[in-house]
Amino acid sequence: MNADEIHESELTVSDEESRAAMRAFLQRSEVRLSTIHRVAQALLGGSALILLLPLFLRDAFPKMMTVLISAYDAGQNMFAVAAIGLAATLVILLPVPAIYLLVGDLLGFYFTSNTFGAHPTGPHAPHRVIFSPRFIIPGLGFNNDELSPKTRELLAEGRDDEWTRGLLVPRSTDDDGWRDRFDTRTFEVWGIVADEGAAGDTERVRQAFRLAGLNRDRTLARDVARTEALIARHVLVIRTVVLRYSKALLLLIATTVVTLAASGLVDQAVREDPANGKFVDGFPYRYMFLVALAYAIWAPLAARSVTSPLRMIQRRTPGVGEHSDVYLGKHTTSSSPPRSSSPSSC
Repeated sequence: MNADEIHESELTVSDEESRAAMRAFLQRSEVRLSTIHRVAQALLGGSALILLLPLFLRDAFPKMMTVLISAYDAGQNMFAVAAIGLAATLVILLPVPAIYLLVGDLLGFYFTSNTFGAHPTGPHAPHRVIFSPRFIIPGLGFNNDELSPKTRELLAEGRDDEWTRGLLVPRSTDDDGWRDRFDTRTFEVWGIVADEGAAGDTERVRQAFRLAGLNRDRTLARDVARTEALIARHVLVIRTVVLRYSKALLLLIATTVVTLAASGLVDQAVREDPANGKFVDGFPYRYMFLVALAYAIWAPLAARSVTSPLRMIQRRTPGVGEHSDVYLGKHTTSSSPPRSSSPSSC
């Protein structure tokens, strides 16, 4: 039964018990977010797979150039030469965009497009949205409805402390232009004009909280609602990131194996050549065929690599539909996270 279907007369939870349950939920959510971020941290380290490319493909390019140049100079079949050249280019370059997309997914996981409605810059200027990226986890502020009048005054006094403000705004007015740059940015985004010098530091602190995604309407219930949405976004995006990582890893393995096989064939041809690799009569057709065969095998192997993760998942969850069903959800097979905006009003 959904919570919306429960009649109010059946609810026996008091307000204080509800608030205690919300606090417990926020504690559990911190653990869940920490777990998801540990997964992303492991994937971020794994994205360094790109460092393996120069190691495994170090000799791939010059060896393939040896095949192409010797075959071209000897006037061998140009169609075969062009086909091998295209295949070698794809094999060497295709893992690069795979890693690039993986890094893009990780950036989409760690950052959000924190957009804010901007004021018009002139009497005839249209309204537009200002892009301001920030870390996906917003700043943390104490909930306003958890304060008594006395503690509210104490908190306000602590926030107004110069050492506290100094964490966000330079204490000295000799700030190498920091206040001017910050004021320009907040004016471009919100149209806020702070007072000159240290007199406007209180307003700058508020805007710094705002840039960190900290909202002014901080209540326990709103905190729970935003945390629910935050965890849901994390779960949706990390799914795409893990799938992209798996595809990139399998594609890199397939590419490495085929590249090493093709390079080994070229090495063998060089050792058997009487001219010690000059290939005066052209590259041997036997080895050219084997190199082309290796690349021909790579094509279906690469295609299978990028579809294998979803197939593996489907095989381990039988009776839940067909593998092709997953392509109905574009967020599963692509890397486009929701383009969320996080308006703040600190």
